[in-house]
Amino acid sequence: MKRIVMMVLAFLLLLPIHPIAAAGNVFTVAVDGSGDYKTIHEAVNAARLLGTSCQIYVREGTYSFSNSLSFSEIDRDITITAANGEKVVFTGGTSIPYRLFEPVTDESVLSRIVMESGRKSILQLKLSRVGITDYGEIKIQGFLGGNNMGYAPTLTFEGKQLPIACYPNGTENYLMSTEVLEDGSQNPAVLGNLREIKIKINSDRYRYWTQAKDVWSLAYLCHDWADSTVPASFDFDTGVVSSYVGTNYYVKVNRRIKFFNLLEEMDSPGEWYVDKEKGILYLIPPEGAKEGDSLIYTSFNKDLVSIVKSHNITFQGITFTGTRARGVYMNQADGILFENCEFSSIGNAAVYLNACYRCGVRDSYFHDLGSWGVYMNRCGDRTNLIPGECFVENSEFERFSQYKRTYSPAVHMFEDVGNWVSHCEFHDAPHFAIRYDSNDNIIEYSEFYDLCQETADTGAVYTGRYWNTRGNEVRYNYFHDLYLGRTPTAGLYGVYLDDAHSSTAVHHNVFYKVSTVALMGGGRNNTFTDNLIVDCGANLIFDARCTTWMDWEEGSNIRKNTDKVVGWQTSEVWSKYPNLQNLYEDEEQYPKYNLIQNNISVNTPDFKINQYVTQYGIVSDNVLTDNTNVVKDYQNGDFSPSEQAASIAGLSRFDSIPLEEIGVQRKVKISSSSPRDYEKLKVVYLEDFSNYQNNEINGTVQNGVDYVNLYAAIQNTNSNYQLPPTR
Repeated sequence: MKRIVMMVLAFLLLLPIHPIAAAGNVFTVAVDGSGDYKTIHEAVNAARLLGTSCQIYVREGTYSFSNSLSFSEIDRDITITAANGEKVVFTGGTSIPYRLFEPVTDESVLSRIVMESGRKSILQLKLSRVGITDYGEIKIQGFLGGNNMGYAPTLTFEGKQLPIACYPNGTENYLMSTEVLEDGSQNPAVLGNLREIKIKINSDRYRYWTQAKDVWSLAYLCHDWADSTVPASFDFDTGVVSSYVGTNYYVKVNRRIKFFNLLEEMDSPGEWYVDKEKGILYLIPPEGAKEGDSLIYTSFNKDLVSIVKSHNITFQGITFTGTRARGVYMNQADGILFENCEFSSIGNAAVYLNACYRCGVRDSYFHDLGSWGVYMNRCGDRTNLIPGECFVENSEFERFSQYKRTYSPAVHMFEDVGNWVSHCEFHDAPHFAIRYDSNDNIIEYSEFYDLCQETADTGAVYTGRYWNTRGNEVRYNYFHDLYLGRTPTAGLYGVYLDDAHSSTAVHHNVFYKVSTVALMGGGRNNTFTDNLIVDCGANLIFDARCTTWMDWEEGSNIRKNTDKVVGWQTSEVWSKYPNLQNLYEDEEQYPKYNLIQNNISVNTPDFKINQYVTQYGIVSDNVLTDNTNVVKDYQNGDFSPSEQAASIAGLSRFDSIPLEEIGVQRKVKISSSSPRDYEKLKVVYLEDFSNYQNNEINGTVQNGVDYVNLYAAIQNTNSNYQLPPTR
């Protein structure tokens, strides 16, 4: 371990370590042809042939993909960086100059549009003018029992997805089912595994849609947490709507439905529709659009990046956008990092990790996504409880789950071990932000608000239906402004431990203006301690549901989920979880060994705790008060505990919850230099910052490439900037 003080690069060259990367393993890519390579695909192929570490600098520009950028087991130690902090975009989308759109004059088109405002403002473009011949297809999607078929094409303006023409307008507005003629329960499968349904609705707007050929519906026709995006048709004489369901949850009256892909409903700024027979894109101008602007149309349906069994690949400062498939697919990879990257207009998961170790995302921005942000699938070994050490850190997620509107959260950790989410911000989505079905994961120092905007019986952080997904923590988070319809009501929870979930520690969180703080659904060994709760509609609810329906189908599914893990009842490594291995000999249906203690609630109702929770666990020292002095600054929205919180509440202690440290912290921007700027570099980027103190770093230089991965904030020798610690 060498002791390295901030110094000029010339002195670093004297150290007996790997030399500065020579031209042979440093490449530049420039879309205008001024670099070593014109495409990133060519540069990666060249790096593969080196057999050593390689740094690839990508100059400013938009790099259009017709195929995935692929890495395999022979690829390792490659860093791909946006040179000089320039804007670098990897995309499968097609740019459409706004100036190419023209007013619609075809009366056969205009006569179909219901609203006069739409007829006056609608524009059109022949897509072949910009080289688009694959228009993409709208796909079946939703909570459909395995019938998810893919993702629809998108049109974006200024980074935001525009809505396909629909009725009614707005994500919050729906029509309602008024009569169910066929609920699907008795019908055979006719479209994949989907069953046809027939309903009536509270509107006759469909009478204007007699010429529409490809109408789709988005509906919540049973539960408010189960969406479906499926084709729809109409009997214009009887008003019967025909559509489909794909689960055991059948249709009910007074449930929500809306219709889209309707030229007739072009009337709101940003709405669009593609006539596939004519190859014409119709558009109501987005607000603020002007001649020099562009829109992006995405029908590309391949993963932008595929990384299979590769090691130590890093992307820095890259924007990934424009695909109906996944942004990044990783399988059995190790040491993959995406840092200071942006992900948008991606249909499937923006970043998908399968059976990966030590891979993650840091300092990045995810927005306008069709489904998941980051999906970690079996990262870690659950049989032997070996941690995956995968992570999402210091990143923002907004407007995700835009096409698959439920069960596609910003972060999903499925059957994982030992991964974490830290210092993130989650907001503006129809369903939950994080789901985990795994062991020993941590969700910490993150902010959650404006979530679950069109769903109910859900939570910002959700898990459930396993007894052995143990050892998880939800700590030092800030949950706020989580209201259904922006008013306090039950059915939306900050933290939701559903259907027997056990052994999550929920502690040192702040809940402010949350409909219901938390729901614990009959599980065991859960803890809820040291939380500060302010102005919430309802408090913690802890029930004993497993005592009433464990012999029903839902109960048997929980046993099946639990028993999928080999050896959990007998393996020594699983013995670390208290009261688990004898579960089936210990009245598993009862909510035993739970701890609810040392919580302060301000202007919030009392807990609702089932008697069995109290009988078989500990519920104590939880305080209700209307004294707002338990928080630092109630009037100005600082809901950290005050120094007087414990004494006001009559508790022996109440720990600090540093609200200012929660959420995305100051981003450390990478300012990378091209090879010809080596002489200007001041400070080395080290692999390990954990021993950084007083402008000195104790660490080792991994290899020559590290010399050119510099943080802009410390490029002068007098900087006092503190590097963020790593885990």
